[in-house]
Amino acid sequence: MVWLVAVQFGLYAAGWLLCARLMARERAAALHWAAFMLLLGLGFWLASERDESRSFWAYSGAGFAFLASYLALHRGLECFVHRPPDDRGHLLLLALAGVTLAILGPGAEQAPARVVISYGGGALLMLRLVLALRRPLQAEYGRRVAHLIAAPGYLLIVAVSLRALRQALDWEHAYELHRADHLSQALLFGYLVGAALFNFSFIALVTLRVLQRLHHLSRHDELTGLANRRVLDEAIEREWQRLQRTGAGFAVVMLDLDHFKQINDTHGHAAGDGVLAVTAERLREAARRTDLVARLGGEEFLVLMPATELPAALAAAERLLERLRERPCEAGGLSLGVTASAGVAVARAQDPDAQAALRRADLALYRAKSQGRDRVEAGDNP
Repeated sequence: MVWLVAVQFGLYAAGWLLCARLMARERAAALHWAAFMLLLGLGFWLASERDESRSFWAYSGAGFAFLASYLALHRGLECFVHRPPDDRGHLLLLALAGVTLAILGPGAEQAPARVVISYGGGALLMLRLVLALRRPLQAEYGRRVAHLIAAPGYLLIVAVSLRALRQALDWEHAYELHRADHLSQALLFGYLVGAALFNFSFIALVTLRVLQRLHHLSRHDELTGLANRRVLDEAIEREWQRLQRTGAGFAVVMLDLDHFKQINDTHGHAAGDGVLAVTAERLREAARRTDLVARLGGEEFLVLMPATELPAALAAAERLLERLRERPCEAGGLSLGVTASAGVAVARAQDPDAQAALRRADLALYRAKSQGRDRVEAGDNP
């Protein structure tokens, strides 16, 4: 049965290698999980080769492969939740385990010590992993999902801890994995169930993350992270409906970077993209929490301000321009001075539609450009 378990883990590893090839953003995590499955499979295959000749690789090598697999799992999960990997700690633990198992050797008299070290060490590594990564998983996916994901880890911790405890309490008999006893069979079954839960759970998490990213990209500008025109139109329609119900107007500030084409022509599109990204960040910082900042396209941005009248909107637009001009943009290794022109308009109940305020803001922006740039102009609000 041991070698069948090894084949199963090899198939799981092939699946993660395929995931690594198809999904670049999760490639590091998927490669580590493939290594986790391969090392587990190697450990079980080596254990299946055990006989009375007691070769080093079949005994000490199998224990080392199991411990190395847990470290690969740990590092893969660190990659998945975007935590800096503890490479020094991982290498130190791996070296310590390797040296200890090498010193013990494959002899029958050292078998109890090997069992305690392999299974006890594995339980400690898994416990450290579950405790360290439960919080990041909970922050991204919620408490319930985090506990479900941790369930295979808890199952494995219990299984290997019982194995180590049994060996520690009965030093006269060696409870090695290849022994045909009930606890060995239960442990193999636990490995199979735990691995299946792990693989299916994390495939689901990777899929969910991809879907969330696709949803985000469908509603946000990829370069700046700001809301796109689709989200803006939905928000304006909501404010328009509120205006019709309550009479509370909303303001729009349309901004366009001055002489942006010269930045692209002189310094290249990479510098231009950097300027756009910095501009978006500064607009987000300067806007109120209730405002929506969107990129309309090119170097044009718009800030939607709910429940705002014209004087407050004009003052806000001046603050936005001041934030852009107060210090140069650091982009592509360059320090570039950036200014913008702005047109401001307020929606009124008698407007023919929700887009009327945008049209007035666009005309005001055109006047700001034609009258010298780096200034704010108000739309012709009735």
